[in-house]
Amino acid sequence: MPERLRQLFVDICLFCNPTDALYLFERSLPQLMEDFIRNGHDAEIAKNLTLKFIQDKLLLNNQTMENLSLPVPDFQLIHRLIAAQLEENAEISMREKRRLGELMVSQLNEGQRAAFDQVMAAVNDTENAIPHQYFLDGPGGTGKTFLYNTLITVLQGQGKTVIAVASTGIASTLLIDDTTYHSQFKIYPPITEATRSKIEDGSFLAHLIRSAVLIISDEATMKTNHALSAFNFLFQKLHKNNLPHGGKVLLLGGDFRQCLPVVRHGNRVTVLEVTIRNNDTWPQFQQLRLTQNMRTVAGSQDYADWLIQLGNGTLPTHPKLNIPDMIEIPKEFFNYNRSLVEHVFGDPAQLLDPVVSQQICSRAILCPKNGDCLRINNQIIKDMPGTLHEYRSIDTIDSDDPEEISNYPTEVLNSFDVSGIPTHLLKMKVGAVIILLKNIDSRQGLCNGTRLIIRALRENLIVAEIAAGKNKGHIVYIPRMMMSPTDSDLPVILKRLQFPVLLAFAMTITKSQGQTFDRVGILLPEPVFSHGQLYVAFSRATSKDGVRVEIAESGKQGKLLKNHPTATEEEKKKVFTLNVVFKEVLL
Repeated sequence: MPERLRQLFVDICLFCNPTDALYLFERSLPQLMEDFIRNGHDAEIAKNLTLKFIQDKLLLNNQTMENLSLPVPDFQLIHRLIAAQLEENAEISMREKRRLGELMVSQLNEGQRAAFDQVMAAVNDTENAIPHQYFLDGPGGTGKTFLYNTLITVLQGQGKTVIAVASTGIASTLLIDDTTYHSQFKIYPPITEATRSKIEDGSFLAHLIRSAVLIISDEATMKTNHALSAFNFLFQKLHKNNLPHGGKVLLLGGDFRQCLPVVRHGNRVTVLEVTIRNNDTWPQFQQLRLTQNMRTVAGSQDYADWLIQLGNGTLPTHPKLNIPDMIEIPKEFFNYNRSLVEHVFGDPAQLLDPVVSQQICSRAILCPKNGDCLRINNQIIKDMPGTLHEYRSIDTIDSDDPEEISNYPTEVLNSFDVSGIPTHLLKMKVGAVIILLKNIDSRQGLCNGTRLIIRALRENLIVAEIAAGKNKGHIVYIPRMMMSPTDSDLPVILKRLQFPVLLAFAMTITKSQGQTFDRVGILLPEPVFSHGQLYVAFSRATSKDGVRVEIAESGKQGKLLKNHPTATEEEKKKVFTLNVVFKEVLL
């Protein structure tokens, strides 16, 4: 459809470095404005409406028409056409939001309502008499996202501006008017002590931040101390004061039981140092808590209680092992009659069946490391029916030194497998599940972590269907894009032109954070290595019936009591693994 083609044109302008965007626009214009022509507009107005669509999308990504040598829309020409319509639509939208907001407020439980009232009081406080910074703590499933969306809906119904962001793209898709904080506030990784926002004082984004009565930041526990400092510096600069975070009403939310910020080669001490709890402004945050689990299905309260113990690191260890953090995995999580792949997805030969195809969207195998995911994905795609398509990347290095370039021939660059970017060789089939590795447009559900189902494979385009979330079922177009790792051990900066996707029948535990599945397989070839990984893996399902585990036997996990001289036969069958929890970070 024309709207999808316009979005594809925007994506190409933003991510694919077109040599002549104007030529591409002019050549494609009849297709880009087809729906406007069909709705009765003449060619000139249709062209300007198309340009306005493109300009609006570019501005959201801090890009301008002038930078791409594209014509600017003639607003005088289209203003008369759309001004009255926009005003009418805005009034209707506000009435609908007020009605929806009242309904959502009535559905809040006791804990959510208490937090809602405190934040709204801060929004309405003009004398700075009460705290304006809050941290909402709640385990997965306690309704943090519903509370955020209630606040957004109520305040927008009052005609007020709210900015809602998240630390990860996939978490941002659960919010109204979603985006990541990297995109919204122009704070890009790698984030260090010297990192500052790239927002200019007189820009559109600066005006938006100044006008916002509330800023919400979800999954804040994955944000670093330095990122929160960049928030503080930006808000103080825009508001020209030294108040904490510029005096903005700031609501951070998250669960410290889940994965913390990633620190390459970092140990326990370095990881704890970069958390937001070590930020100078942290003492200014008032704590709000949610405890009632709204996600688990009826009859699963025991599982919810077990998850809290798992996340808090309070599950008992076996006295005969005397190994800290070594916990027993209950036997109901194991299925010895079927492989993990068969339990989660069924027979791979049936994956193209329409019913099965819809079911696999809500299923996943979770692994601690990328290498394990790659192995499982290659196994499934090999057994899956259909024609195999292979796509190879074009790899270069970011250097102007001819000698350095000659030191890295193409075959060497092709051999680099780096976290965060696709592999040199992608093997895909129609019907396969893939995961997006780049934030393209979170408002249409295309962000780092989005799962999609391939519907068609073209030479220069993947046609895919969004598999979950509020944009589920939308058809999107994904072109090849230039990608570079933001943080790697490579001696050079690798630039890889490839489709920004990987197969996603299996995915890392960290990448799954923020998602919910009906059926989860947890594969542990070796124990988890970071805080909260085991808790995140088990909490992705709504009940224990949806979780199955496969643990490889080794000296570090498995049936560790099978050779113990005083162990009973029952104890020898027990399966153990490591649960890494940094208790110092828990509130």
